[in-house]
Amino acid sequence: APHEIVVDTAFPQAIGHTFMLGKQRYKVVGTVSGITYLGGAPAAFISATDAQSLLVSGSPLVTAIVTRGVPTGPLPKGYISLSNAAVRSDLARPLASAASTIGFLNVLLWIIAAGIIAAILYMSTLERVREFAVIKAMGAANGFVVAGLASQAVVLAVAAAIVAFALAALIAPTVPLSVEIPPAAYAELLVVSVTVGIVGSLAGLRRVLTVDPALAFSGA
Repeated sequence: APHEIVVDTAFPQAIGHTFMLGKQRYKVVGTVSGITYLGGAPAAFISATDAQSLLVSGSPLVTAIVTRGVPTGPLPKGYISLSNAAVRSDLARPLASAASTIGFLNVLLWIIAAGIIAAILYMSTLERVREFAVIKAMGAANGFVVAGLASQAVVLAVAAAIVAFALAALIAPTVPLSVEIPPAAYAELLVVSVTVGIVGSLAGLRRVLTVDPALAFSGA
């Protein structure tokens, strides 16, 4: 109805509240969920007549027409047809720079994670050189030793991923913007964690492969 508005649940006003929009007071009569833009700004809906009064001084103009189905035949002069995907892409365009920055930081943090795992495992390998020498002297193949160290790296990385799951669940409700973590992201994190763990173990693996079994009998 005139001077009524439907808002996203992220909007600070609840159903029944009124607030000024332009020169007119609007009453919240309904809510929707998950309809935001520009990284979380809540969307709101008013009648076409109210929108024309608010934006174009009451002129009978609109900036877009939403259709059910795809328009057939030639469009009126001056109009273009956009698919849902094209509209989403256009709405996401202002966030492209932020998204690329987040993507870069994501890769950088994975590299740092691999470096940390590599440092931990390399130091652990140095402390256990004699142990590895004894294992080799007992006839264990390099593959057996390598598998043990690689599994340690994978366990370390997967444990970190599980901690990340828990932290994400705790932090998400405190973020002022809407945060959605799709189930596929958890599977992706586990796969990347295993990969990073294996890559991070390479420095330690190289040291293990060069351990001389004779060191087991050395008094040094």
